[in-house]
Amino acid sequence: MKTDIKALQDHFESWYTINQASREEVNIVFDMYHNRQWDREQIWELEAQGRPKETFNVIKSMTRTLLGYYSTVVNKAQVEPTTYNDITKATMLNDVMKKEYDRTDFDIVDDDIKVNGFLSGLFVSHTTVNPTGNKDMFGRNEQGVDIVDVSPDTVVLDPLSKKRDYSDARGIFSFKWMDEESVKKEFGKNQKTIDKLNAYENQPNVDESEYTYRYDNEFIGKYKVADMYLVVHAVIEDESIYYCGDVELARTKLDYPKGLTPYTVTKVIKSNREEYYGIFHEVIEPQKAINQALVQIQLLVNTNKVIVETGAVDDIDEFTDAIARVNGVAEVEDLKGIQIENMSQNVLDQYSILDKGYQRVKQV
Repeated sequence: MKTDIKALQDHFESWYTINQASREEVNIVFDMYHNRQWDREQIWELEAQGRPKETFNVIKSMTRTLLGYYSTVVNKAQVEPTTYNDITKATMLNDVMKKEYDRTDFDIVDDDIKVNGFLSGLFVSHTTVNPTGNKDMFGRNEQGVDIVDVSPDTVVLDPLSKKRDYSDARGIFSFKWMDEESVKKEFGKNQKTIDKLNAYENQPNVDESEYTYRYDNEFIGKYKVADMYLVVHAVIEDESIYYCGDVELARTKLDYPKGLTPYTVTKVIKSNREEYYGIFHEVIEPQKAINQALVQIQLLVNTNKVIVETGAVDDIDEFTDAIARVNGVAEVEDLKGIQIENMSQNVLDQYSILDKGYQRVKQV
């Protein structure tokens, strides 16, 4: 595969487009998990009616339950020797892992990776080996293994990969926003290179890489604006390339074994189509039904339906305002032409919808 900047941009766009439906579902599930379950128009409608934007967050509740289970039952990695000659190596690797777990915050990162996997169907992490700043007993510099979680909405996968562990992929893309000083520090660039970059430019031109997708506003202080740059990381075959717009920032050769990269990707579900999704794939619609039922219950509680025959009241608008008040008094022409229906049965119906929706979620 070609790895010049133009070729990388083409790969990014085509890979992103093929998986676009999966990405849209992931965004919906993430919004539901973070309680962003009503869109802007729905929020305006509820606020106009004076109704609370209540939700019953089933997805977050189930995610926390699963996370607690895996954190207590499946909470450590263990290297087991396959032959007698491997005992020493296995012991050494277990010691290295324990030391790195103690040195880093991997227990927190591990939970973040799991949550992302449950929600999106992709467990994604990035591993680097960096100097710790310490020396061993022989005066050699100590290296540390740093593992960070990678949000699935910031990666673009190879659509031709068929294996769940992604070991047959041709490459992977990820992107993030970086401030000017971080770009200079990480890539060793001077102001001349920075001047070639376009601040706040969304060169890939996709929703998730838009600056306002992740941040509400630009970093505007009292005297200056902090420039931010979208940096894309491409790992294609044995090369690691960082670029911003049309400017290449860094390129290095990788010496990983075949099928391995700094990124570790595992798909939760294997499909007969090119797609990925998390364990809440079948829960999206029940979650919407539960939310709708909750809002409808709020509307119906302590609400009566009033049926008025033509001519039973002199002014229908004045009558409506009067009965809507707690101590309202309404003058009518014919009391027999007015019928009041209690909405309690409708409330029970909505509770039934809510209960059935929750039961379906638990079965999934």
